[in-house]
Amino acid sequence: MKEETAEQAAARKAADAKRKRDERARKKLEDAAKATETTLAQAETVEDFWAASLTTVNPAKLAEWKARQEEIFDTLHWMREVMDGTYNVSPDDIECYVSLEEGDEDIKRMLREYGETFATAVLLLPLWQEPHTLAQLTKGGENHPTTIFARYGILTALPDWTVFKWEQFMQTHRRKSQSQLFTSNGYVQMQCECYTPITSRESVPSSMAEAYARTGIKFLCGPCRSRENNSRQAAKSLTAEFRQPQSNLRDDWGRLKDQ
Repeated sequence: MKEETAEQAAARKAADAKRKRDERARKKLEDAAKATETTLAQAETVEDFWAASLTTVNPAKLAEWKARQEEIFDTLHWMREVMDGTYNVSPDDIECYVSLEEGDEDIKRMLREYGETFATAVLLLPLWQEPHTLAQLTKGGENHPTTIFARYGILTALPDWTVFKWEQFMQTHRRKSQSQLFTSNGYVQMQCECYTPITSRESVPSSMAEAYARTGIKFLCGPCRSRENNSRQAAKSLTAEFRQPQSNLRDDWGRLKDQ
């Protein structure tokens, strides 16, 4: 048997030491995972569950989530103050003041970019005690805001209930704004939701404005009405194209023709 050289012996010892280190690291991870599973199983509240789950998150990912959460908290604070009427920052404070329109646009941006957290279900259901419930809440994937909130209690998108309340608040605000735009000649300035400069606002008789408010029909400006009418006409034309005329189905006596 050929004798082992000094270099080969050193390489063997290094490989053996690495194998042992890797084995110890694997064992450590397994023990940590088992300990976490035990802690999760013993959780009595959702807060206990979240605290145990957070120990398994990658630190860089956790830092990213928490930075996003600060943005969400800032927006929620502004939304609540606006909705309960306590927002008192002066418009003269150009560094801090956020107008209603500006804030609403930012909320829409966040919903487009981050999605929405279905926090209501997370907070109402005992997900830490019901694996099937947790599976349902996290089926959107590991990066979905509802998954992150359900598993770790971190808000990375606006919660559904607050978004719903905000939408109700904005609808009421727009109705009030429209009702306050009466002019001395009996006309009202109404605003289309497209918010196109100049063309989105029109003066209509006050009786028409009251009818819009009473029926809940959305007001459309001229360009939007034209687009909607064109869409309806196109739909009618398409329907007519596929519908066989009655005259081709019956003879002059009203009897069905042989096909």
